Amino acid sequence: MPQAVNVTGDREVRAAFDALARDVEDLEATHRAGAELLIPGVSQRSPRRSGALAASWSAEASKVAGAVVSGVPYAGPVEYGARGVPGARMVADTIAEQTDALLELYHQALTERGRQRGFRTD
Repeated sequence: MPQAVNVTGDREVRAAFDALARDVEDLEATHRAGAELLIPGVSQRSPRRSGALAASWSAEASKVAGAVVSGVPYAGPVEYGARGVPGARMVADTIAEQTDALLELYHQALTERGRQRGFRTD
């Protein structure tokens, strides 16, 4: 017959984990900061004829994602390539270059949220 196990503090621990899970469901500010971190590199890597593409990049964010976006209609074909013309990869190359900085940004954000909920983060 199974034995009942009683854990002291179980409710508090579950409540803390539930609260932390709700906290990390909304990382909009962190997603925006990550996208903004990429803008200078993407702009610098953008091919220039008129400079419109380089100047068009901006950051967008929601609870679940961040994005580097451009309002010019040819941004996608320039990034990915089209009709035998290779892509410039300005976004992809900037993400690759900034991976460590992005990981650190998210690490700090998640660590701080854990600390706010009373978890040891050292």
